[in-house]
Amino acid sequence: MALTEAQIIAQQESRARKKEMIKDLEAITKKHAEQPFYNKHEEAGDGFIKVPRNIMHYMNLQPYGFTTETIFIYQIIIQYTNKDTGCAYPSQYALAKLLKKTTSTVKKHVALLKKVGLVRVERINQANANRYIPLIPLSEAELLQRYPLAKEYHDEFEQSMIDFSAAETQRMRDYRAKKKEETAI
Repeated sequence: MALTEAQIIAQQESRARKKEMIKDLEAITKKHAEQPFYNKHEEAGDGFIKVPRNIMHYMNLQPYGFTTETIFIYQIIIQYTNKDTGCAYPSQYALAKLLKKTTSTVKKHVALLKKVGLVRVERINQANANRYIPLIPLSEAELLQRYPLAKEYHDEFEQSMIDFSAAETQRMRDYRAKKKEETAI
C-alpha cells in the first residue's frame, strides 16, 4: 500500500524534526566535558550492573518478539536482585517507569523472558506482587539449537551482513577506480 502525499510530507517533516533534535542533543553534549573512560575491568559498585554476556545472543529471538527492551528489562531485574535472596521485587510500575513504556509493554516483555527461560516469576502471597528470579542465559549454540526461528534469523542476518559488506567493498573499489580515472584525465 503506497503512502499518500500527505503521509509522505508528514514523514519527511517528522524526519527533519528528529534530525534537528539530534543536532540539539549533540550541541548540548559538546557544551560539557567528555565523560571519563569506562573500564569494565575496574568499575564496580553502585551504578553498574553485571550482566551475562550471552544475553546478547537473545537478539536472535526477534522473530519471537524479543527486543532490546526485553533485554533491558532483564538487566533491570538483575539490578534489582537481592544478593541474599537471589530474587528481585520490582513492581511492574517501577519497570514501566524505568523503561518509559506502559505496564502492558512491561507485562509482554516479562512474559517473553519467562517463556524463553530467562526469569522465573513467582506470585508473592495473595498480593498483586511478583518475585523475579533471573536465570542464566543459554550459550549462542544452545539458543540456536533450541529455537529454530532464531537459527533461521541468525543465518539470514549473518548472510545479509556478508552480502552488504561485499557490496560496500565493491562500491568503494568502483569509487576509487572512477576517482583514479578522473585524476588521470
